[in-house]
Formats: sequence, structure tokens, C-alpha cells
Amino acid sequence: ARLCVITGRPDLIRQIMSAPVDQYGVNHEPGPARVLGANSSTQRAGRKLRRDRRLLVPPFHGEALNAMGGAIREAALTTFGRFGAGDSFVVREVAADFALDVVLHTVFGAESEEDLNTYRDAAMALRQCFEYSAILLHIAFHFDVDWLPPYRRLTAARARLESLLQRDIERARAEPSDSHAILN
Repeated sequence: ARLCVITGRPDLIRQIMSAPVDQYGVNHEPGPARVLGANSSTQRAGRKLRRDRRLLVPPFHGEALNAMGGAIREAALTTFGRFGAGDSFVVREVAADFALDVVLHTVFGAESEEDLNTYRDAAMALRQCFEYSAILLHIAFHFDVDWLPPYRRLTAARARLESLLQRDIERARAEPSDSHAILN
């Protein structure tokens, strides 16, 4: 029997992420692969995971992270600047908007309002897939059938977001930029 570990505690995530890559295996259940992608870091171990770590870790340390401070500040001012004293809002929704804008600016380098809105729409479509309890139940009970509506919506939403990412990856390769965006 295998032990499956899931955590949200930063100290334990740090322990897992800094452990030797062959200390932990991969959960090959279809649900996480369908949601996060068959080639996501959560589906890798050994040399492939080591390669992914070498690519992913540097942008989240020291000067690279400091360079993102301005974009994070601007996203905070834009997101929270919509509200005045005494305004009511749902913190979860506003925090999700803020986090999405930070990711769009710092990771993908989305600058124009058109790019931001295109990514926001695609990300929201993906997020909405998980607001239906049917998809969560199907994933939990390993009921993995492509033709069911929850999976069709999820597949379409992931494909839309992946096509935007691929477009921007190709653009970044063709037109190198001095942007601090992680994708560059």
C-alpha cells in the first residue's frame, strides 16, 4: 500500500519540494492529471521532476522575485482601488481576482487590457468547471468518461487556456523581451 500525502502547510510543502526527487512518487490517478495536465510537475518524478524544478525555482527567488514587486503592487492598487470606505465585498472573490491578475502580470507578462481580459475569461471558464459538484464527484470516484458534460466543459476550458499559453510561448520565443515575466 502507498501512502498519499496532501498538504497546504508551507513548511511541509517546502520539505516535499526540497526533498530528493526520488523520495516521493507520483499519484497517477486520472483526476489530478486531467485537471493539472499529464505533463504537470505533479505528474513527474525522478529526472523529469529535477529538470522542472531547475526551470521553475529560480524565478521565485531573490532579485527575480523583487523585480515582480511593482507588478504585484499595481495589481493590488487596481483590485482594491475599486472599493471605497464602507463598501462591502466578498473577500474570496476579490482575493481570487487579485491573485489572477498577479499571475497574469508576473508569470505571463500580460500588459494590455485586451490580453488581461482574454486570460481572465479563459481562467474564469476553467475555474467555473469546479463550481459544479458533478465534476468533483466524478474525479473523487474515478468516474473518468470524456463524453460527460463536466469533462467536456473542463477539456474545452483547459484547451482554451493552453492555446493562449502556447500562443504567448511562441511569441516570447520569436520576440525576446526584457520583461521580468517568468514566461520570458
